[in-house]
Amino acid sequence: MKKIKNKIFGSAARLRKAALAMVLVSVAVCASAQTPADSTASDFQWQVGDTVVIKRDNTHYLTGERMSTWVYYVSHPILQVGTKRFPDGVLLKGIMSWVRPDGIMLKGAVAREDTVAQAAAQQQQEQQKIQVNQRAEEKEQMSELQQRQIEQQAQLYGSETLKADTALSKRDTTPVVEQPLEPIVVEEQPAQDAAYTITAQPKQENYQRFSIGLRGGYANMLHALNRDSKRPGGFDAMLDLQYAYYWTKFGRPVDLGILTGLSLGYAQSSINLDVNDSYTVNTDEGAVDYTLTADKVSSCDRQLQLEVPLLFSLVTEKGLFFNIGPKLLLPLYTPYQQTITAPTVDAYFQEEGVHVTNEAITGRLDNDQLNNKGKNHNQWKANLLLSAEIGYEWSLRNGDALGLGVYANYSVVSAFKGETANKSLINVTPPSGNGKASASVVSATDTYVNKLGYVDAGIKVAYHFNFPKQKRSVAKQ
Repeated sequence: MKKIKNKIFGSAARLRKAALAMVLVSVAVCASAQTPADSTASDFQWQVGDTVVIKRDNTHYLTGERMSTWVYYVSHPILQVGTKRFPDGVLLKGIMSWVRPDGIMLKGAVAREDTVAQAAAQQQQEQQKIQVNQRAEEKEQMSELQQRQIEQQAQLYGSETLKADTALSKRDTTPVVEQPLEPIVVEEQPAQDAAYTITAQPKQENYQRFSIGLRGGYANMLHALNRDSKRPGGFDAMLDLQYAYYWTKFGRPVDLGILTGLSLGYAQSSINLDVNDSYTVNTDEGAVDYTLTADKVSSCDRQLQLEVPLLFSLVTEKGLFFNIGPKLLLPLYTPYQQTITAPTVDAYFQEEGVHVTNEAITGRLDNDQLNNKGKNHNQWKANLLLSAEIGYEWSLRNGDALGLGVYANYSVVSAFKGETANKSLINVTPPSGNGKASASVVSATDTYVNKLGYVDAGIKVAYHFNFPKQKRSVAKQ
């Protein structure tokens, strides 16, 4: 009896060892099944020729520049993988820029790393199925002797042994119920999916712009005089109301447009000169030679002016702008203010051989004539200007823009021609009979200026209303 018990206990021990060995084999099989999946996900590398799209959370290239909005909505073939400067970088054809390998995904709605993860999960499920089938086969292959030994144990040692051994048998041989893996949820992106699927170019709209701006700086009317003079210049201040239309094109880094509008403003410019004129007039009493001098004449010319531009315009992706083209300048109102210092009116009567200076009978200037006002003859005399503007504009969150730049205008054609009737700034009508002489003063511009031009330069600030709204990815630049 003792030998039988030892034999039975020995058989049970061997059975437990066999079951433990099967458990270890199963764990090893599971581990070996999972290894390829993990390796598949981690060992994946991008290849030349893969068609990818850029993730929306990838905002900068490896070189540091910020990405434009349009790059997110098109497909990019991979041109090169890795370089000396960027060993892990990916070079995209078309934009010819390096990006992070984790900042791109396959053409489609699911990121490539998600695809790899799903493939690994499916492989793991297949391995689990194989494991279950192996365990089922092992159960079938258990010898009838082992089954009978378990029954003999039950008969000899009662129900407790049966429960323990049966539990062990069930634990070792019962098939594992397959536990389904949770599906990988991919955020739905309908708008991007459509773009990725049809590989369409990004939608880029031509846009219009209404602008209001202020500018001001140095101005000079470029008085061309037939005598020595000084032209200290002056200043101008203008209000700009402009309209522009811009054409956009995929892949082009600039927007091209045509700009026009109306500008209204004020300008002033000065000239300083001395006077030394002479002429002869005939009277009933004979010829009189007049000599007219003044130490200094200061004339400040002003004008209210209207400008109409027709400019070629461009705006770069980084926010730089450049405008160039012709501009029509029309003086609407041209007042002047003039001051004469130390004037002398000398009349020489040839027959008598007598000089009369600053006398009422021969002519002299009163206080109103020494400080006189009037209107120049350049009113409505247009100038054709060559205009240029350059500067930078910031894109605002609402899609509009704020611009700051410098400008310059130069007159190439002027309609003003100097008056030829007036020979002197001071004109005297000689005495006749019992009448006294009378003196009159005209503008230095109308008297001595042969030609007027215009030049100005300064700073300009403008607010741009864009339709539709334009939101550039500049930093910004």
